[in-house]
Amino acid sequence: MRKAVAGAAVGSTLILALAACGSTGKSADNGPGGVKLTASEVLLKTSQKTASVNSFSADVTLGANGQGKSGNTHFTAQVRLKPDVALTGTVDKASFGGMSLDSSVPVILLNNVIYVKVPSQLSQFSQFVGNKPWVKIDLAKAAGSGNDTTSAVQDAAQLIDPGNLTKSFTGSTDAAKVGDDTIDGTTTTHYKGTVTIKQALSGLDATTQQKMQPLYTKIGSQKIAFDLWADGQGLARKVQLKAATPNGESTNLTVVYSDFGKSVTVNAPSASDVGTLPSFGK
Repeated sequence: MRKAVAGAAVGSTLILALAACGSTGKSADNGPGGVKLTASEVLLKTSQKTASVNSFSADVTLGANGQGKSGNTHFTAQVRLKPDVALTGTVDKASFGGMSLDSSVPVILLNNVIYVKVPSQLSQFSQFVGNKPWVKIDLAKAAGSGNDTTSAVQDAAQLIDPGNLTKSFTGSTDAAKVGDDTIDGTTTTHYKGTVTIKQALSGLDATTQQKMQPLYTKIGSQKIAFDLWADGQGLARKVQLKAATPNGESTNLTVVYSDFGKSVTVNAPSASDVGTLPSFGK
């Protein structure tokens, strides 16, 4: 049952940012200040503006279909990017590895450690974490264990930053304006397009490319379709991604952003309430 607890903890964090990946000038729109911009210029300005934000809230929905990877997850979080990446959130729906989560699970990421409150449906297995209400996973140690799922979490965490996410769209050659929509009461302009893995990486700096390439490789698709909704300030308010592999597997991701720049305070649970999974992943 140790694997069950580990699977719940890792699965809950997998969507922390499996959140992932301009134009021929086919379409033009008014950018900030009323200046007429092509779709590619809007994507670039949106990536630059969004990259300047140090905190935000995210509502994430992830779906995967295909042999060995079917599942759906919904997660909400308040995220801080500086001085270090940290978040506090709740997974309220998750199915992964043959398991289904039927209760809301608080999750905290702080100092490269993930804290997950033991789901009520797994409370009978709390002896594996010393009968503590919380379990912690040190990502550095877990990555060294050779656990593929944990490694995927590490890679996926690079996508928490919406700045990197929107930068990966700027390599698209077919982006175009779709129309105007309202997202959570905010007027936005909707753009869509496709980007190859090579194009997505080309929009990122060398360090981020190195971190992101393994994740794109694991997606297994050479092309990702994206939709982006940008507000009048040039901030990404919603992103949707769809990737399909030749063997019929697919991944769909939707992230709705809000509370840009709002202060985010993240605190670890009391040490007396936290247990550690022994022999992680075994």
